[in-house]
Amino acid sequence: MIIVTSGRIEAQHKESIEQVLQWLKYDPQEQGKVPRRSFLFVRGKMDGRDEVKRAAAVSKMCDRLGVSNFHAWGQYSLNGVKCGQRISAEGALAVGFNPKAPAAEVAHDFHKLMYNVFDFESPPLKVVPRSMCYIM
Repeated sequence: MIIVTSGRIEAQHKESIEQVLQWLKYDPQEQGKVPRRSFLFVRGKMDGRDEVKRAAAVSKMCDRLGVSNFHAWGQYSLNGVKCGQRISAEGALAVGFNPKAPAAEVAHDFHKLMYNVFDFESPPLKVVPRSMCYIM
């Protein structure tokens, strides 16, 4: 289960998320245990924010929802090549994808999200040229 928030979590949002967590028997004590975690909380729209502000937003989201955050460390690959940069597997994380930013600026958040959602290396980040079609 992936729960995505952005901006302020209103009372109605909190109640709805708590209800879903109750239905799915969310237990903060079980998060991060083997074989794998089953809940991920994502704080979106964090592009342009430094790591301190991102961490504060994630902490506030976890406190507001009464959920657990944990960290484990791994390493992701970029285009099939292991990167020296370590990435954390988290119970809650912050990401931001500015649609006007170059791919290099969003690559870390993309790989972090893929790693945390799928528990394995993310595929290469493909940049699709803009289309004249308004549907795409």
